[in-house]
Amino acid sequence: MMVKEILPLYKRWSELMLNNFLPNEHVPSVFDIDPQELKDKGIKGVITDLDNTLVAWDVPDATEEIKAWFKKMNSHGIQVTIASNNNEARVKLFSEPLDATFIHSARKPLSKAFKKARKQMKLNKNEVAVIGDQLLTDVLGGNSAGYHTILVVPIVETDGFVTRFNRKIERRILNWMRRKGKITWQRRDG
Repeated sequence: MMVKEILPLYKRWSELMLNNFLPNEHVPSVFDIDPQELKDKGIKGVITDLDNTLVAWDVPDATEEIKAWFKKMNSHGIQVTIASNNNEARVKLFSEPLDATFIHSARKPLSKAFKKARKQMKLNKNEVAVIGDQLLTDVLGGNSAGYHTILVVPIVETDGFVTRFNRKIERRILNWMRRKGKITWQRRDG
């Protein structure tokens, strides 16, 4: 094949690959997610990230607002599972007072934790939404598993070491999506 023939194939392939990072929705925070709208879309369960999605990454406990959010989701029949790449002690300390199921050391974006959470909730793929603040872990993992994805703005602009590295890559992906007209919103961190 000549370069003229390969270049269009490469461009198409790269666009398909980058589409894996495109969330179905983008909202400022979890508090902007309406459980009734989720139900109207057929969503019966949510897999949510913890750090910088529910609380700042350095806040150990659920806030009163997050406790109310969990109650609101549950009162609408939406199951909530926390899936975090963080260690067991961190995730357990946060989740147990909420009586929430959780998966620690999830290794997102790999699909194992997403599938485990869905099976624990006894739901089909089309009944699950993934909520998170990162394209490279939450959105990519959720999209790869075939779930509805909702990207939220990170609660704070500071991150742990690995996440800081991920954010640099995310900024490039978000800029590409803007140039291609795939997104119109701006993130304060990107």
